Amino acid sequence: MKTMTQLILAAYKGKYRAQKEIDAKQLEIIEIEHQMSGLAKPGMVMSKEQLASSKPMPHTISPDYTDKKLVSLISRKDELEKEIDFLWMSIKLAARIEKLPLEDQLMIYDLYHSNKCADKVAEEYGYTKKSMYRRIYSLLDNLC
Repeated sequence: MKTMTQLILAAYKGKYRAQKEIDAKQLEIIEIEHQMSGLAKPGMVMSKEQLASSKPMPHTISPDYTDKKLVSLISRKDELEKEIDFLWMSIKLAARIEKLPLEDQLMIYDLYHSNKCADKVAEEYGYTKKSMYRRIYSLLDNLC
């Protein structure tokens, strides 16, 4: 079995999990962008008297704190975007299985998603266990 075939099968197994992770990471990116835009409250709340005062208020946060926070938010966003790209690549790899005939797609689905016993799946589709795996691997090797 080729390495690419192994990658396709592994990607197919994790396709739905990868989509859920992408959705969660995209929500986290939206939250980070919200924090970066300055719309999120910095945590320092001033009273009405302080707001009305013409005198400067003391800073409770060091000036470089916001810079460090911004840099960490940017690096976290870049990290999330790279993870999303990797997950999309995995989903695209799994999509190659959709090019197979429907019967073979169903066989792969039963084997890898439904967690049916390989002997029962092979019997259901008219193969021996060994010939079923040989067919799946040869089909996937030809896709690459």
